[in-house]
Amino acid sequence: DDRDVVIKLVLKIMFGRLSASSARGKRSKESISTRRKAIVSSLSQLRKKELFPLVYLMLRNYTPKEFDLNWEEVFVDSYMNDFLGILVDKRCSNFIEMPIQWHEGFLNLLSTLLSQLKRSMGSFVPSFLSVLIEILTCTEFRVSEDVLVANHIHTDDEDEAMRFSQRVRSMRSHAIRCTATLMDHFAQSIDLTSFLPSLWKGIASSVESLPLDVTTSNSMPSVLNLLLVLASHPAFHSILKSQPGTIDNVIKCIGPTSHDTALNTALDFILHFCGIDFGSGLEASASENLSKMQIYLILKQYKERFEGVIKSSYEDTSSNLKRITVSTLAKELFVLQVVGDLMLKKEHPESGDFEQELFDTLCSLLIGLMDHPRFREEDYMNVLKTIISLLPKVSEDAANLCFFSLSKLLKYDNWTRLSARVRREVSFTMRSISLKKDADAVFQRVTQVLEDLFAINPKRVEEMDYGRVLPALSELSKPEGEQSWLSLTNIQVDQHKKTSDMKVLSSVSSACFSLLQQDDVVVSRSAFTALRSLVRIVSNLQLEEDSQKKNSWSKFVESYLVPGARMALRSKSEQIRRHSLSIIREISIGFQSNSSPNLHGDMSILACEENSDLDFFANILHVQTHRRCRALQRLRARLNDANNESDITLTAHSISNVLVPLVLQPIYECKKNLQEEFAQECVATVGALSRRLTWKKYHDVLWTALNQLSRHQEQEKLLVGMICAILDSFHFEITTDGQHDTAVSRTLERRVLPKVEALIVTEVRDQAGGKTKTLRPNIVLAVVKLFRKFPREYFDCQLPRLLATVCIALKNKDSNIRESARKTFGSIIIEIGPNYLSHIINTLSVTLNEGFQLHVRMATLHYVLHSLSSFYKPTESLPQERKLPIFDECIPAIMDLILQDMFGTANETKENADAAKKLVKEAMGAKSNDAIEIVSRLLYFNPSKLSSNSSSIHFVVSPLFQKLREEGINTKAISKIKNCLNRVITGISQNPSAKLESTLEFVFASISPILQLMNEVQIQSSELTDEIKQAVVVWEPSLSGAANSAKAAMLQKKAMNADLKGVLDGSSAPKLTGSNRHTQCSSKIDLNNPTTACAIEFGLNLLLVKVKNASNFSSDMVSMLTPFLDILTVCLCQSRENSVSILSVRCIALLLKRGIKPTDEALDPLGIKIVDILSKGEAMIGSNQEMVHTCLVALTILLKIEKTQGGKKTKNDRLHLQKKPALTFSDEKMDIIVSIVKESLMHNDNSNVPLGLIKGLLSTKFVSPDFYDLMETLLNFSVRSHRESFRNQCSNLFLEFLIHYPLTKNRVEQHLRQVMLNIKYEYKEGRLSAIRLVSMLLEQIPLKLLDEEVQLFFLPLILQMVNDEAEECRNSISKCLKRLTARVSANVALCLFEYIGRWHKGTNNSLRRASLQVFGIFAEARSDFKSQYQTKIMECLQITFKELNSNWQHKYFALISLEKIIKEDSKTLTEANDDIWAGVVSSLLDKHAWVKLAASRIVLCQIASLDPIHLQSSEGASLFTKPGILYEIASASCLNLDAEDQSNEFIEINIKLLTWLSRAMNSNPELCYNNERKRQPEKKKGCLNEQMPLKWLLTRLSNISKQKGTQRRQAIFKCFAAIVHTSSDGPSTIIPYLELMLEPLNRALVEAEGTKDATGNAKFSEENDLAREVLGLLEESCGEDYLLTLASVKEKARNKRDLRKDRQKAIITDPITKARDKIQKQVREKHRRKRRIQERRDDRGGQEKRRYL
Repeated sequence: DDRDVVIKLVLKIMFGRLSASSARGKRSKESISTRRKAIVSSLSQLRKKELFPLVYLMLRNYTPKEFDLNWEEVFVDSYMNDFLGILVDKRCSNFIEMPIQWHEGFLNLLSTLLSQLKRSMGSFVPSFLSVLIEILTCTEFRVSEDVLVANHIHTDDEDEAMRFSQRVRSMRSHAIRCTATLMDHFAQSIDLTSFLPSLWKGIASSVESLPLDVTTSNSMPSVLNLLLVLASHPAFHSILKSQPGTIDNVIKCIGPTSHDTALNTALDFILHFCGIDFGSGLEASASENLSKMQIYLILKQYKERFEGVIKSSYEDTSSNLKRITVSTLAKELFVLQVVGDLMLKKEHPESGDFEQELFDTLCSLLIGLMDHPRFREEDYMNVLKTIISLLPKVSEDAANLCFFSLSKLLKYDNWTRLSARVRREVSFTMRSISLKKDADAVFQRVTQVLEDLFAINPKRVEEMDYGRVLPALSELSKPEGEQSWLSLTNIQVDQHKKTSDMKVLSSVSSACFSLLQQDDVVVSRSAFTALRSLVRIVSNLQLEEDSQKKNSWSKFVESYLVPGARMALRSKSEQIRRHSLSIIREISIGFQSNSSPNLHGDMSILACEENSDLDFFANILHVQTHRRCRALQRLRARLNDANNESDITLTAHSISNVLVPLVLQPIYECKKNLQEEFAQECVATVGALSRRLTWKKYHDVLWTALNQLSRHQEQEKLLVGMICAILDSFHFEITTDGQHDTAVSRTLERRVLPKVEALIVTEVRDQAGGKTKTLRPNIVLAVVKLFRKFPREYFDCQLPRLLATVCIALKNKDSNIRESARKTFGSIIIEIGPNYLSHIINTLSVTLNEGFQLHVRMATLHYVLHSLSSFYKPTESLPQERKLPIFDECIPAIMDLILQDMFGTANETKENADAAKKLVKEAMGAKSNDAIEIVSRLLYFNPSKLSSNSSSIHFVVSPLFQKLREEGINTKAISKIKNCLNRVITGISQNPSAKLESTLEFVFASISPILQLMNEVQIQSSELTDEIKQAVVVWEPSLSGAANSAKAAMLQKKAMNADLKGVLDGSSAPKLTGSNRHTQCSSKIDLNNPTTACAIEFGLNLLLVKVKNASNFSSDMVSMLTPFLDILTVCLCQSRENSVSILSVRCIALLLKRGIKPTDEALDPLGIKIVDILSKGEAMIGSNQEMVHTCLVALTILLKIEKTQGGKKTKNDRLHLQKKPALTFSDEKMDIIVSIVKESLMHNDNSNVPLGLIKGLLSTKFVSPDFYDLMETLLNFSVRSHRESFRNQCSNLFLEFLIHYPLTKNRVEQHLRQVMLNIKYEYKEGRLSAIRLVSMLLEQIPLKLLDEEVQLFFLPLILQMVNDEAEECRNSISKCLKRLTARVSANVALCLFEYIGRWHKGTNNSLRRASLQVFGIFAEARSDFKSQYQTKIMECLQITFKELNSNWQHKYFALISLEKIIKEDSKTLTEANDDIWAGVVSSLLDKHAWVKLAASRIVLCQIASLDPIHLQSSEGASLFTKPGILYEIASASCLNLDAEDQSNEFIEINIKLLTWLSRAMNSNPELCYNNERKRQPEKKKGCLNEQMPLKWLLTRLSNISKQKGTQRRQAIFKCFAAIVHTSSDGPSTIIPYLELMLEPLNRALVEAEGTKDATGNAKFSEENDLAREVLGLLEESCGEDYLLTLASVKEKARNKRDLRKDRQKAIITDPITKARDKIQKQVREKHRRKRRIQERRDDRGGQEKRRYL
């Protein structure tokens, strides 16, 4: 009952909250609008009548004064009606005087009610609308602005007045929006037309200023939205029509500076006013509310807008022109189409010219609008539809202009912007223009071609219609025809029309270029053929026409064809690049006499029509990679051979626009290892081309490469290499004096160098996965090279910064990064040379000075020296102005770093057992020794001309000897220094400045003072030495005290270890014994002192190396070397150091070998001394092997020294001198030597030194039982040794012994039997050595002895050949048998052959197999009695082939023997040997691969000399003229190819057979079938067709290649290529069967496209590449027929694929179809099994046919 009271109370409270100007509290987050919406939404459940109290509170201030306001009667119906009616009927008198806050609060509350309670406000709408109209009327600026300001503002402050005025405008806009909302929502339910006149008075000024507000403001005027509401309801159209200028003002809102929202609203106004919705389309009929002039005004505004949009798109101005947006473009074009339709309906003859001009302008603007860079596909489609709608009103000239403007859209530069759908729509639009009544015939013909080129298959989505596209391209390429290029170019155009046939051709050529980029091979190839034909036609026409016409054709090619080809050259498809390059080739050849650089006539020198291998264009994009590489290499050679720029015929224009883009693409696309080789060639070529570019082009190429580096991370290595190559080719002059800086230097310093230097360091992932910085060595080197182009001062300033950057990378803990930095230092030193070596050493020593950096420093120094040694050579003479070369001045600093590494902190880390040396890669190895060797190799060596303080060699050696003289040096340090000295020797031996004379002087000066001082010491202590000799017994090794057994030796060892653990003091202290115990105390000058021994060893090593490397000695050199023999003898006799003794002996041996002979008195003692060393145990076998070998070498050389003695005079009075060994030993000594040699051999067979001494002993003819035993040992080693060279030398020595040494017959037979037994050795390597010895023995043994002992060789060799498992051994034995058979006498050979013949007649299969093997050997070896054995061999072979169940081995060796016979005489097989020939042909299908291979070789050998074309008339062709033989061979070869895992040789032979057979079968079809096959019905599947045997062959091969298998398919594809290449009649023979070859090739390509590798790219396939290569060969041979056939094959493949899909769909959806297919499959399988059973039965000889077949 109290609901009304409560509602009134609640509404009053809520109204207070709604009217509040701010939220509660200062910290409240509640906004006013949010609060209002929340309050009003809570009132949504109230009835309409219950909402009146709220309306009452809102409107009570707007009631007239005479109306009585009574809050208590608000729920009384009469009072409510009176209240609402007074607001509508009567105006408030004090409306203007009301505060503006009242109006704002009312509007805010009203907008909230309309948004939340719109449905409940219907009964209050008239009252609200009346109040809103009053607000609009009183805020009309023309009438009441001054009153409002005067009443409410009592100040002279202009700013406050402006703020109040802005507040009034905002309130007015709010009122208009509320009015629009009310009228839009309640126009259908309430008649509001009565309010329109008063409403119009309130908005008249706003409507009048609407165009100005829209064009000058970024926001949309609210009155425009109100007008849109009025236009949306037909009931309000009357007021719009009655008010003049309203529609015009809305139309004027369509301007170039209009805001998108305002423009969109204006367009919606026009559409709604015309009664059309934007989404309804043009099918809806538009009302004629718009007048003719209003339509003209719309078109005029469109013209201004499009002109502004086009201007803003291409000019960078600061105007307020708005760029066109996607949101308004479609609607703008739709409105334009609507207006165009309205224009067609209205006839207005007075304004015809104006209308024509307006439409022409609009068409041109629309076409210009399509060049906007932000256009989408739908935008293009809308514009083109709009142009079509405007075409009926466009003039003929404008239509022509529109035609050519549209043709420009098809140009090369729009390929990426225009899709196939847009291009098709463009062609349709051009076709519409050509069908105009006055259009020229040239337009119709061209547009017909365009329509065909862009035709779409109606049966498939977005797929071109190959049935129209390919014939159209084919017609263009033809010399004659209505749609050929020639007919299009010959069309005559009227002179008054501003068109030409060149412009007409531009659209068709552009369409061909767009088709050139299609993925479909056929379409792309056809488009290329059409464009190539156009180029050839134009090049011919420009030669025939006059000069003006000639220039027109040249301009056409320059403007359309060349840019299109250049753009296609940048394509990612290799096929497209190949086609575009071919087009450029044709242009350059056809226009080579033209002076325009854009026609690239200069590139004609790269073409070579006589030799395709030298044609750059044919090879640069060839399928084979090596031909591409050779093309680039020849191009670089052409560029590099030119001495100056005048010699270069290639212009910079051609290089920058053709060659550079051509070689850049492979670099960006390289993703496989196989492509890297060609990409590297491209990188090198970019560098060579960059040397010929102008600065602008050079800068563009370099800047592009720098920017592409971050976009192609996978090709970073190649891109970095390319950047370096470009920087290396910098060839411009640089000045940096500050006053005369060129653009080149400024660009380098300010732009290029900062960009390049930023690439020096890059971030990578380390081993732990974190980010770290690493160097790009190539970039650093390129920067160094570029800096060197600057003046010297600039380079000296920048180099330390670069070196410091590289050194920072050396501190990195990642070993790979440090390795990269070391390589960078190496590259830098190679570039800058030794002049800056001191800078690098200084930087390394300062930067790397602690921890692991010390190891890194030494490794880096070593790498720098190693890199320097690759190009730096020491000078042979010093310049006058310097004492030492630059490098030698750095040696002290280098040696300081080396010694620090060897004996400093770094060495302590290396020797520390607990140090983690493996973690520092540089700590491993001995970099210091290598560095010393390099320094020694590079220093200037001539100590005789320099003092020891300034000699380079002393800089190296002196620190080492000084280190040796330090007290307390340990043996480990001594060993290090010895290694260093040895490396010094190695370096000096390779030093070109170290001549032999200066080296000998240095060695003599180093050793002789030591020996002289030592002699003085020895003289002073001679008496003491005599006492020592009397008191001390010399110890010699013996067996005294040696253990008798292993157990005794073990006990003795334990006792010795126990003694060592005792205290070494008192009586158990060690005693100084030995011959040197007194001399050590007396003096340190001794050969056995470590320091002295090191010095002596250093000198002797250096002497040994230099003498060994010397070539010839002059007399002066001999005199210099002679004193060294005495020095060496002293060293040998007095030194107890093993190394010194060995070096002494080696030097003596070397000097003796080089002709430095000792005196006769010194020769014998020297030899005896060496023998004593060997015999007394100083060089024990096993303990001192090096000494043994050295002594043996010296002894060998001593034995070779000969002396001449006088001889007797002959009849001619000539004295013959006799040469005898100068050194002779007694028999006892010789036995000792032989025993030592034998013991050395038995102990170690890795050295060839004992063999040399044995050879010397053989020359002495020394006879001794021990020597014979030694020879038997040699024979044993010739088989059992692990080294092949050792076995061979043993065999040679034994052979020499066996042939030339005095031996009895029994001993010879004994040795021969042992030799033959050795061929049965267990291991293959030993058997091979034994067989080699037998082979040499068979060559050198006397013939008489060979005939006598032939049985000793013949039978064992045959048995071993038959039974040996190793193929290599069998082949070697076969050669031995051949040699044996060839050397024996004829009678012996005939006996052997008869003996072998009896084997074949027997029943033993092994003997028969052996006989077949030996038959071939006889056929090769003994051609002298060919007539005696050939007949017998052929009989044996015939018997073998007749046997049905013959063993495969018998067949194989029979075929091998037959092959050998045929090689000797190819006419051996005749018609008389039909059984043998039939056996060979049947063997082609044998199960064993060896048999098939041998039979295939025989058949190939038989056909090698036959002409397949004239087979029946060829000599020796009787075997192949038998009917059906060609079919049998072809069938067998096809079956052999239909398998995997075949050998390459077998596949190659079968391909050759099929290639020859294809020509023979095509030329002689009657030989392809026999009489039985004639009677067979040809309907049988697989039957050979009498008229087309080649078709049968190709069909068979095509069916074989259907099965998957890389080897199988590759074999078939190679066979196709061979057949095409060897076709006698050219393409006419192949074209009828082209589809049979293209189908498997296309299948291979399609299957390869579907395979992907791990990276998602197309998986590399040799099969795929081979298929492409064969397709290219077919294309070259068949031309246009190839393209049409390939298109047909692809279409059939697509149809089959669609049928399979449809079939699968039907099976899935229809169970009946699925069951029927299953039944049919079972039936087919059943018939297949029956057919195979019948075929096998026929093969077995069955006659009767089975009933079920």
